[in-house]
Amino acid sequence: MLHSREGMTLKFRWIQATTNHTTAGSLLLDRLTAVQDGLTDLITPETVVCRCEEVTAGEVLEVLDEGAVELGEIKRMTRAGMGLCQGRMCSPALAVLLARRTGRRPETLDPPSVRPPVKPVPIEVLATLPDG
Repeated sequence: MLHSREGMTLKFRWIQATTNHTTAGSLLLDRLTAVQDGLTDLITPETVVCRCEEVTAGEVLEVLDEGAVELGEIKRMTRAGMGLCQGRMCSPALAVLLARRTGRRPETLDPPSVRPPVKPVPIEVLATLPDG
């Protein structure tokens, strides 16, 4: 464990370097996964927009026809964005499809709510919690 000022400074620098690297990586990933202009013109109803959950553009357009107007509604109605990538890969495409249908810009859409993964808790653990 680092207790000295020098040790804490080194730890802070490591955290800062890791954070900067993560931020840079995140920005790069955002650029690489962004939907390119004109690409959405190639989407057909058979185009798979969410590979993790195997949701097609046709399924997304169907829920839009049923009245979905938010990304969260599309997610709940189709499971798009609920797979292993948690929407990191398909959310931009979903946003473009929704924006085209509603006349809004993709960057103005509210992101779907994010929920942490649920982990089962043994009843014994719950039983030891204080009342109240």
